[in-house]
Formats: sequence, structure tokens, C-alpha cells
Amino acid sequence: MSIVLMLIALGFAIFGLSSNNEDVKMVNIISEEANMAALIQKELLESQKVFKTFQLTGDVNLQHQFTSHKDNMIRYLQSLKEINVNEERKAYISDLEVAMYDYSDGFAFYKTLDESRLDHYETVGQYGVDIIEALRRMSNTAHDLSEEEVQMNVGKGLESILLARLSAMKYFTFHEEVDYQAYQEAFKSLDDHIENLSVVQRNLNYKSDFALAKRNTGLYGEGMISIHNIIVKLDDQIDLMETKEVEISDAITKIGRSVLNEQSQFETAVEKKFTTFTSMAMFISLVAILVATGIASWILRLVLVPIESLRKTFESISSGDVDMNFRLSESSEDEIGLMARALTNLWLTSKHYG
Repeated sequence: MSIVLMLIALGFAIFGLSSNNEDVKMVNIISEEANMAALIQKELLESQKVFKTFQLTGDVNLQHQFTSHKDNMIRYLQSLKEINVNEERKAYISDLEVAMYDYSDGFAFYKTLDESRLDHYETVGQYGVDIIEALRRMSNTAHDLSEEEVQMNVGKGLESILLARLSAMKYFTFHEEVDYQAYQEAFKSLDDHIENLSVVQRNLNYKSDFALAKRNTGLYGEGMISIHNIIVKLDDQIDLMETKEVEISDAITKIGRSVLNEQSQFETAVEKKFTTFTSMAMFISLVAILVATGIASWILRLVLVPIESLRKTFESISSGDVDMNFRLSESSEDEIGLMARALTNLWLTSKHYG
């Protein structure tokens, strides 16, 4: 009986360990999910640094670094999708995936816009140089012809184009609307002065330079409108990238919080199961010990009581205090019972011959 109980206790212990192994396996999976989410967060932070540096320097080699971080993020995301078994986190992972792909495409789009901005700025810059050169030649001609009014208008035009270029350069660098407004004011002043000089276009001394200045002024204004539109798109793309960064971080935070909650629940469940199975095994073991103790006591009584009876009988014989009608218990079939019957037969024989 005690052996059976011990085996039952052992069975409970083995079953408990087997059940705990499954729970521990699940806890490990959940921990791996947390690890994947942390790795995505790390790659996101590194890609943010690369993107910020690219905004400042325009170094095209940084695209390779951004792509490397982006590919790592996507690889960790795929691993996260494969190991996840939690329905709540599936929604978070889906949100994370959408934000990540938008974020990944954002850098390439920003780079394309930035390249277009640089090309336009270079072209517009050349228009500005051509305007200045044309106006300077007109200024020299006016000086040679002693035409002070023309020289004054040309000087104001030169002042306006220089102010316009300065404001345009500041806007190109800092993307501040106040700088673009300052450019617009300076450009309007330039356009007005060019218009005031239109009276000299009939003069062959000024005709070609005026035509060049007027044409390039129009191209300069159109080019700056294009640059302004590109910069607006660039700033919108930066805002979009920052929004996606926040969405990615929020999704990772939700995943991490969900992982911690589930991990805590599993750890509690594992601890509870372990305690339950341990308590049951200890209880069954205790019952087995008590049963074994009872059985041992019963066996000892079966052996010791007849032996004690024999001992007392032998002591009586040795002291001469013998009751010839006394009989030993002969109920057992073991060696004690055989000895008792043999002694009883000796009594009967002694009584007969006595």
C-alpha cells in the first residue's frame, strides 16, 4: 500500500514537472518576443540618428546605413510574427508592421526630394549669377554714357537681387517661412526695378543685357517657387517620419507591456502549479509514511508478542513456577508458532510422564 502511495506521489511530481516544462517553454517564447521588440527599438534609434545626420549633411553614403538598420528591423519583425501566439499582440504587431514600412519608404522619398531641391537650387543660383552679371554690365554702360537714372535703377536692382539671394539661401538652409517671405519682398523689389528699366530696351547699348536680366529674373522666381514647394514637402516628410517613429515606439511599448503582463501571469501560474503539485506529493508521501509506520508496527506486534510470551514461559520454567495446564498460542504458522507447538507438546509429554 505504501509503495503504491509513493508511486502516486512520484507520478504527481513527474506530471507537475512536465506541465511546468510547457509553461516554462511558453515563458521563454514570451521573453524572446520581448527581446525582438527591444532589438527593433534599438535599430529604430540608430536609423533615427542616421536620418538626422543625413538631413544636416546630405551624405548619400548614409543611405546604406539606414537601409541596413531598416533591413534589421524588418528581419526582427518577421521573427516576432513567427513566434507570437498572443492574439492581443497580433494587432500591435500589425500596427508596428504598417508604421515600419511607411518609415522605411520615407527615407528614400526624402532623399529623392532633397536631390531635387539641390538641383533646383543650383539652377536658380546660376540664374541669380546671370542677373547680377547682366545688371553690372548695364551699370558700366550707364556709367560710360553718364545716364545716372539708369545707373540708379540698376544699382537698386543689384541691391534687391543680393537681398533676394541672401534670404533664399537662409530659407534653403533653415526652412523658415519668415526667410521665404523676406525673399519674396526682395524679389518683388527686383522685379519692379527690372520693369522700371524696360525703357532702355530700345537702346542697343542695353538691349541684350536687359533681355538677359529680365529673362533670368522670371526663371529665378519660378525656380524659387519650385524650391519652396519641394522644401514644404521635405518638411512634411520629416513630420511624417517623426510620426511613424512615434507610432513604432508606441507599438513596441504596447508589445512590451503585453509581454510583461503575460509573463507575469505565466510565472504566477507556474508557481501556483508547482506549489499545488509539491503540496499534493508531500501529502501523499506523508500518508505513505504513516501507512508504512502502521504496517511496520502491526508486523512487529505479530512477531514480538509471541516471543514475549515464550520469554515469560521460559523464565517461569527456570524458576520452577510451572503451570502444567498452561498452553502457548499456536495460531501462527511461522517459526514462532512451530516453536510454541513444540513447547506445548513437551508440556504434555512431561505431564504424562509426571
